[in-house]
Amino acid sequence: MPSVNRLAAYRTVLTVVERDPVILHRTGATAAGDLIAAPTVTAAKDDAHVGVMAAAEHKIAVCVGTCYGYSVRSDIVAITPTENKCVLLTIPQVVGAESYVIFFSTDAAPKRLAEITEAQRAAGCTVTAVSTVGAPYAGQAGGTVTLKLVGTGADTAAALYATSTAIAPGKVAVVGTGTSGSIDCTRRQTAYVRAIVNPVALTAMPALTVVPFVKTGDSWAPGSPGIVTAGVRSETFTIDVGGAEALVVAVKTITSGATADVAVQLV
Repeated sequence: MPSVNRLAAYRTVLTVVERDPVILHRTGATAAGDLIAAPTVTAAKDDAHVGVMAAAEHKIAVCVGTCYGYSVRSDIVAITPTENKCVLLTIPQVVGAESYVIFFSTDAAPKRLAEITEAQRAAGCTVTAVSTVGAPYAGQAGGTVTLKLVGTGADTAAALYATSTAIAPGKVAVVGTGTSGSIDCTRRQTAYVRAIVNPVALTAMPALTVVPFVKTGDSWAPGSPGIVTAGVRSETFTIDVGGAEALVVAVKTITSGATADVAVQLV
């Protein structure tokens, strides 16, 4: 009777799980470092196009948005348009921003008019009605937004915009100081994330909260926060990355003066 190779017999049902090398993803990271801020905007009268607005001083501001939250507003810019004409707003790009909320009205704290995507900002666009964004006018430059009317939504003093929650996975995804950039997790199922607290000059070990983000297509999505409790140096969390293309881990909260390191291993 011929011998049986039992390993070969079970090969079709045996799965060997191999872990990738450990990646030092973040070093010396802080919560403030993972937030993005609104840019400095400029505005000019646009008398070439018809709008609906009074010849009175108007106020303009923007905040930036990510899949996690919004920043606080930019500095407020004042402009007096020509009656029933338009205003041309220029918004510089903010790396990691996914959207830009535009506030425009005659109020001291201008009201929300519309939210545009980064793609719309880059191409140029026109706000034709409250919360309605259309194509740019012929010859309109990228990075500009034609405003045809004033906003009626929440103003810049609303609680939603009082504290920045604009954690930007797109910013962490760019290789630079303190980040290895996004981690390719194609054909991987699980990420083991070790978050480490560096107390630096603090006299007690502070708490740390990190947030994983996975990317599918062009969109980032946040996962459940991982918490390193006060007094503990590090914790390891598991993240489901099945079907995702990339992973980054951002710092949500950590005591000022301390920093965080993050190591990731994929399976």
